[in-house]
Amino acid sequence: MAEQKKVFDKLIAKNYTNWSYRMKLYLQKEKCWEVINLKQRPTNITQRKWTEMEQNASYHIGVLIEDTQLPFIKRTNSAREAWLKLAKHHKKSSLTTKIRLLRKLYHEILPTNGNMEDHLLKLMHYYDELCEIGHVVDDTQFRSS
Repeated sequence: MAEQKKVFDKLIAKNYTNWSYRMKLYLQKEKCWEVINLKQRPTNITQRKWTEMEQNASYHIGVLIEDTQLPFIKRTNSAREAWLKLAKHHKKSSLTTKIRLLRKLYHEILPTNGNMEDHLLKLMHYYDELCEIGHVVDDTQFRSS
């Protein structure tokens, strides 16, 4: 059996925001994002084609997640359902999660002789995670952090 070519890092407990963005782009490239994005098959796509797209999307989602993530999707019946289950699990918008991310964002300090680009990337990561769970950080707040 041929080995799966590494496209990007597999989904783990801590990289959902980046993984989901890359996976969306990848599924769009593979021309199977519609089965995730749409609730039902459009009339201009045949059932056979839709089934092929569904199988393709399910395969890519299944092989681009770590084993620790499999329990969330093992009993799903579609790629869309798997996608939504992963999103629900990883986008927990509890108050605790928001507070933890806001603390990280506002308390992150560039170390002496630290790399500014790495520092800004870390801040952007916290910002993205907050946006993913539905907490909008005002741009003026973000610039001041």
